[in-house]
Amino acid sequence: MKVELIGILVALANILGAGMIVPQAIRIHRYGDFGGVSAVWIGVGIGMNLWWLGYAVQGQLWGLVPVSAAAVGLYSIIALQCLNLAGRSSWRSLALGVFGLGSLPLPFLVFGSWSSAGLVIGLCYGLQFAPALFSAFRSDRLDGISQLTWSMAFIEAAIWVVYGTSVGDQALMVGGGGGAAMAILILLRIRFVQPGTMPRFASLGCWACDGKQQSTNRASGTGRPNRLRLMRRRAAMKPTL
Repeated sequence: MKVELIGILVALANILGAGMIVPQAIRIHRYGDFGGVSAVWIGVGIGMNLWWLGYAVQGQLWGLVPVSAAAVGLYSIIALQCLNLAGRSSWRSLALGVFGLGSLPLPFLVFGSWSSAGLVIGLCYGLQFAPALFSAFRSDRLDGISQLTWSMAFIEAAIWVVYGTSVGDQALMVGGGGGAAMAILILLRIRFVQPGTMPRFASLGCWACDGKQQSTNRASGTGRPNRLRLMRRRAAMKPTL
């Protein structure tokens, strides 16, 4: 019975882990805008999930393989969207995420073992959420942050704590605990901020709104930009031949 329950939890964690990335990719595709999204975060996501994939394979933690592989693929799709929209200027940030912050476990693997590298991978799990956490606490307008996404992140992280405990894996326990803590902090931040407001850069479709447009939105009580008015403004800004 315990084995069956763990299997169900791992399957759920895989679904949640991959599923929480999908809304971001869809949002970028829908609005064709990369404003407010951190390229470093994408790079870190690719790098750290590659580490989790390697750690899972060498440790025969097969329940961790699907979500890690899927996450690498989904983060890579967002990276391609980034390069398509932001151009070559985003290469440096992506590279910093993958080869800079994403390579932190490498010295521990080279001079130690997979066991010590695994602990570092676990500690770095929360690093993937750091840009989102920083943005949430920097702004007092958070309507654009999805509570569902971070609820999914918390549940997934908590499941990995349970799974890590059941198989005696410290990296999973540390990583899951750190990820759960980061997700809880973001959810608490959303909970105690006055509703009906929108964070700066939160909506990919309205990052170029000026102060006047935002004031109009607040006065109307919607807290959201008028997309038609924004499109007209952008069209008016295009140079005429």
